[in-house]
Amino acid sequence: MRTPGPANWSIDIDDPVVGVGEFVMADEAAYCALDRRLGYAELSLRRETVAARLSVVDVADVGSFTPQYRDQLGIDDCRGAVRLVGGGLGQFRAGVWASPVAEPDRQALITELVRQAVDEARRDGAAAVSPFVGAADLAAFTSAAEGVRTRAQASWCSLPIGAAGDIDEFIDGQERKCRQTWRRDQRDAERLGLTHEVVPIVDEHLRAAAPLVAEVAQRNGLDEHVRIAQWRVKNYLRRPGHHFLIRSSAGGQALAYTVCRRWGGTLDAHTVGIDGQTPHRRSVYHFAAYLAPLGVAISAGLRRLDLGLAHEQPKLVRGCQAEPMWFVDYRVS
Repeated sequence: MRTPGPANWSIDIDDPVVGVGEFVMADEAAYCALDRRLGYAELSLRRETVAARLSVVDVADVGSFTPQYRDQLGIDDCRGAVRLVGGGLGQFRAGVWASPVAEPDRQALITELVRQAVDEARRDGAAAVSPFVGAADLAAFTSAAEGVRTRAQASWCSLPIGAAGDIDEFIDGQERKCRQTWRRDQRDAERLGLTHEVVPIVDEHLRAAAPLVAEVAQRNGLDEHVRIAQWRVKNYLRRPGHHFLIRSSAGGQALAYTVCRRWGGTLDAHTVGIDGQTPHRRSVYHFAAYLAPLGVAISAGLRRLDLGLAHEQPKLVRGCQAEPMWFVDYRVS
């Protein structure tokens, strides 16, 4: 069954066991609703006591995306109409969900949905690709068509927190190299007098955070104007989750902002802005991107810190788990 827009199902974002697939799909639908160029739908099927759902995003003309955005998605060589099977725009992860079932049966359900999505795209003359498929679902996606090509993308990184009562307890439970990295972060923060506080996403704080977010985006090769950065961060309020900023300061001066959202038992620290004039940029970044979000997550009793796609090495040395993402290309050579 094909449902235009999000399916008529809801998730409880405060439920500590809400599934990743459910949340990613809800977020993808909300993300696409903010952009007229994107058409969101869900494919679903049900067999007796099991069911599955798959996000699909249709782009009428991928040329409307900037070259940097096309490159980030891995679709810089696509032209005209494109179908993103599984989506992947909201969180750089495919939106796919299946009810609890044995793995071979789950794979078969997902494969059937992916095959339907690809067949529809080919019938309509659109290129079909899946930009960000997790390693666990790769076989299900690649089994959907003949001649499928794949290439490795970056990895999605998450930090398991467990039931740590404070940061020191968490660090003490890590392996030696991770402990050393976190302790260095703590020493640098203490030396620089860095502190953090949670502030709401309101205009006053957005005006202060946006130039810093744009600065980091530009350092990463994305030509983002300050007003676009402010608009982008503010639009998170229209997406699932509890959204807020972490402001990192020293001597009363704000040096960094981290844009976060809480859902289920997870804190997603997804966007960081740094004052480009600070003389200790690396230490401030490590504090704003890792140490401050970890402290907020532990204080809130959360069990996982999501640190997103790419830049894996500094995340891995702090104990993150990395899930490789794959680009799947269904276009006929």
